[in-house]
This record gives sequence, structure tokens and C-alpha cells, in this order.
Amino acid sequence: MTRIPRLARLVALTSLLALSGPAFGAPTPLTGADDLDVLSTGTPARFIMGFKAGAGGTLWDEPNDTVLRNVSGTDPTFDIPIFNETRGGYTMSAGFFVEGIFYEYLGLEVGAYFTQHTLLEKTDWNYFETVNGNVTHQVEAKSEEELQWTAIHVPILIKAVVPSGNTRISLGVGPEFAFGEWSRASFKVTEVTTDGVRQVGGDLTLGGSLDPAPPRAALRTLRANLQDSVYFTVNFGIEIVAGDFLIPIDIHWSYNFSQESAYRQRVATLGCDSTGLVCEERLPPEGGAVTFDNHPNTLELQTRDTMYGGINIGIAYQFD
Repeated sequence: MTRIPRLARLVALTSLLALSGPAFGAPTPLTGADDLDVLSTGTPARFIMGFKAGAGGTLWDEPNDTVLRNVSGTDPTFDIPIFNETRGGYTMSAGFFVEGIFYEYLGLEVGAYFTQHTLLEKTDWNYFETVNGNVTHQVEAKSEEELQWTAIHVPILIKAVVPSGNTRISLGVGPEFAFGEWSRASFKVTEVTTDGVRQVGGDLTLGGSLDPAPPRAALRTLRANLQDSVYFTVNFGIEIVAGDFLIPIDIHWSYNFSQESAYRQRVATLGCDSTGLVCEERLPPEGGAVTFDNHPNTLELQTRDTMYGGINIGIAYQFD
């Protein structure tokens, strides 16, 4: 589970600069009289520079192998109900792009966008604690979790272009590199009930003021483990002539090839090695009891979603 090498960043950004280079050397922009002709003539190459911003949704699909141990007691299996099912959220994005259109039918677009991913979760806890080996209490709790990160996304799209009147329609596919820059995670318990009696108070942890503390109370901290990703992106785009400018509108969808399928590979606990697996020493023994001492106390979530998509709109300038 390593981040994409810095060399990949340089390659992606070099491609962006290389494609934008000819645009800076072409001083003659479109004029209003050429708005309709520019999309229908067979000019060998046109270059476009612009800005896009938008929003969309993100998805974390249900991981495999969420049961971590078979244990004794009232609950026969042990898992950690933090991002162990399908979760959703939202994205916000803004950045610049350059595009080359060759013979009106073939396009190449490279972008650089700051994209914020936010995954949200509400968890219902329902478990039992045993005191002194003979008194069992039922504990219920509610918590809210959030995983958020920002990455620089660099899509490199090959596009099939269809000019039509004063619009240009395109379908693009290609890789999208995401370089993680910032992340955070939060874990807030909002309600705790023991044997039907609700605990009252302010911002609680699962330990709270419960006495004795149940095994689940060991888990108090949620962290984000910043990661890079490689996506496969499909982009449907429309460019509309507006005076000397173009208005690009994109609907995009990206699938993350870097997202792991197993829960252990998406989540790490405090003290784990670099493989990112849930540590064996922080799990209850096979067939044994779950205790405060063998329950993980800190989780780290990899900052990767399974897929995301959305719509972008912007403004661009075309050079002849």
C-alpha cells in the first residue's frame, strides 16, 4: 500500500505543460464572426485552455472479509463496524485544463483539479459486556464517522469529438492520477444506552462514564491514512461557443483501480506495519473473549473511494 512515486507526478504535470505550450504561442483567438465556422472547418489542430469546477458523489463499496475473528460469548463473531458496509458521500472539484483538437474529430485533454472527497457514516452499535464472568449488560450506541481528503487529480483523456453547429460533443476515456495532499477523519459517539437506560451528557466516547467500560470502549480514535490512487475515467462532454469563449460541460465517472477489496487492507490499527493490515496483536484470540485490552483502540482508514462521479462546468478560450 504505497503512494504513487513522485516521478509519476512529474510525468503527469509535464504532459499538462507540454499540451499547453502551443496555446501560449498562438496569439490569435476566435472572433465573434468565426464562432460557427470554427467548429466545422478542418483545421489540423486547435488548442483550448480553461477552468472547470463542479461537484458530485463518491462511493465506498462494501469490503470483503469483514469478520475478523470467531470468538466465544454472546456474539460469535467479532468485527469492527466502522466503514464495513457500503458508504457514500460527496465531492467538490476545481481546476484548469488544456485540450488539443486535431482535425476536429480527435481530442487530447489533460487537467489538474483540486478535488475534495468526503465519505459519511452513521453506525448503530449493539453488543453485550460481561462483568466478573456472570453479569451481562446490553449496550447500544450511535456514532457518526467522517473520512475526508483532498487530492490533485490529473486526468489524461483521449476523446472522440463530433462537431455540430455551434457545439462540440465528445466522449473521452483514459487514466486519472490522484495525488493525496491532505486528509482527516472524525469519530463522534452521539448516544449510549445500557440495559435500556440512556446515558445523557455532551460529546461522548464509547467509554464515556460507563462503569465498567465495555470492550468496544477501547476504540476511541479514527484517523486517515493519506494514499494516492489511479482511476479509469469516462467523460461525456459538450462545448458551447459563447462569443470569443467556450463553455465546457462535463459529466464524468471514475473507477478506482487502487481500492483494495478486503477490509483488513483498507483499515489499519495503531502499531501496524506498512502493509496496512489490522494487527493481530490488537484482536481477540480465536475462540476467546473480547476484552478492553485486545480490542483495537485506533483505526486508520485509507483515503480511497471505490468510484466517484459528477458534473463540471467552466469557461475556456480557444486559440487558432
